[in-house]
Amino acid sequence: MTLSDRLDGAFRVIKSRPRTVFGIAGAILIPVYLSGAFLQRDSLRTTAFGTSLVDTGGVLTLRGSTIAGLLGGAALEAASLFFLGGALARLVTSWYAGGDTSAVEALRAAFRRTPALLAAFAMLLPIKAIAYVFEYLPALLAVTLFALTAPAIVVEGLGPYAGARRSWRLVTRRFWPCVLTILCATVGASVLSFVLGVIPELLAELLADPLRWVVLGLCRAAVAMVVTTALTSVSVLLYLDQRIRTEGLDLELAAADAFAHVG
Repeated sequence: MTLSDRLDGAFRVIKSRPRTVFGIAGAILIPVYLSGAFLQRDSLRTTAFGTSLVDTGGVLTLRGSTIAGLLGGAALEAASLFFLGGALARLVTSWYAGGDTSAVEALRAAFRRTPALLAAFAMLLPIKAIAYVFEYLPALLAVTLFALTAPAIVVEGLGPYAGARRSWRLVTRRFWPCVLTILCATVGASVLSFVLGVIPELLAELLADPLRWVVLGLCRAAVAMVVTTALTSVSVLLYLDQRIRTEGLDLELAAADAFAHVG
């Protein structure tokens, strides 16, 4: 696949089985974003950019409960990417192998790997956090190196360390094309997320509690079901593409299919 194939393919994944894909995304993302909105419910103001502020004597400051809510919501959203990536990887790889998988089966495959996915998330979190301290390029490189961890854990049944190492090895075989793919996908997702989310979030701000944080969480979940699903699908397609280019996965599957017919 070319760069455009991988980026366009993310939306083709959604269009191929919209009910299945959105069923997977909704089961994971709706509870996560509702929980995040609940954690931030005591904020006096939540902007469309996700910053909760309190006016104290004309100075806008972050308060302790707001900081905890923001960090808790961000952690939930980041962890959900591992489960979404694993479930979509199980779905897409089954298509590529000539089969099909239901949303329930894909979710089961991902949640069966819960200990490994959570351990990988906890292991990689400080690495990515340190990279973000040094601005955009180190953060981009760190994200790219470990972008294939969740698909590797679910599809290949690996542990957290083996999954992260597998992602590193697959990415470094064609490092800069992978970096370009993740960069383009991330920038596109950021723009699309803002365009789709700014108006619903501003309208949600006009509502009173507790309806406000519920609607806000649902709006964010709806946007994420499109944007985050597409972004995660890019990582899944990149995982398959790297295995095809460097390991001949397509030849392996074709040979297995041929011998199965012979048998």
